[in-house]
Amino acid sequence: MYITCHTGNTVYISLSNANNISLKIHPMEESRDKKSITIFKQIIQDIKTQKLNGGDVLPSESELSKMYSVGRGSIREALHALEAVGIVKKQAGIGTVLENFSLESIFNPAGLLFELDYNNLIQVLDFREIFEEIVIKMLPGRITEKDIENLEEILALTKFYYNRKDTRKFSEFDYKFHQALAESTHNIVIISMFNMIFPFLKYILSQTVNIPENLIDTLSEHTEVLELIKSNKIEDTGKIIKKHIDRVKEFLKKSMEKLESAKKN
Repeated sequence: MYITCHTGNTVYISLSNANNISLKIHPMEESRDKKSITIFKQIIQDIKTQKLNGGDVLPSESELSKMYSVGRGSIREALHALEAVGIVKKQAGIGTVLENFSLESIFNPAGLLFELDYNNLIQVLDFREIFEEIVIKMLPGRITEKDIENLEEILALTKFYYNRKDTRKFSEFDYKFHQALAESTHNIVIISMFNMIFPFLKYILSQTVNIPENLIDTLSEHTEVLELIKSNKIEDTGKIIKKHIDRVKEFLKKSMEKLESAKKN
């Protein structure tokens, strides 16, 4: 799995074996500070040895910088990568908190025996398209007024963070919108499938928001999907979902082409 950090480096994380996590840095433009990978691996090791446990609050960036004898920029980049794959979460007024999980569930929640390279991610997106079509078809007669209100609130917050140019929070509520759609089916199998598969796509969402036109397209598509659901126009909703996923596939293709080009240079 590839995650582009703030410095422009791309971190590769092998998801096929939680006990043998492989990490590499590929420079997107030029060689930069690689110490963040050491910090990332050390925190993973501390989780494995139970020096860190779910719910623990990590030291501040300043304290971590002193502990590991590296700059705060390296610490910030490592924490960003950890947050992107759901290992830590930043909580206002508290700090960076380690999520409650097992390494196996985070790095391979569905027990899938593959690494998320480009081709496999495209296949996951293919599954997502079929899955979301099923979700949409199940909504009539199941979705409640409370579900609609929840979707409207999520959409309003997505717009709010779009206007604030807060891409990280935008990505978070983009994900929550799809999660809320699945939960609106009130079907435990659908909800379980979402929770198994969709975390693989979190980092894609965090990357697509780096392109301004992707934000406005996502916002427009979510708004249209919600209005069509409220009007019970299921067939039209499916078309919007397909357009949305095709756009993500195209973005992913271009991103991987740039990565491969950078690796050759």
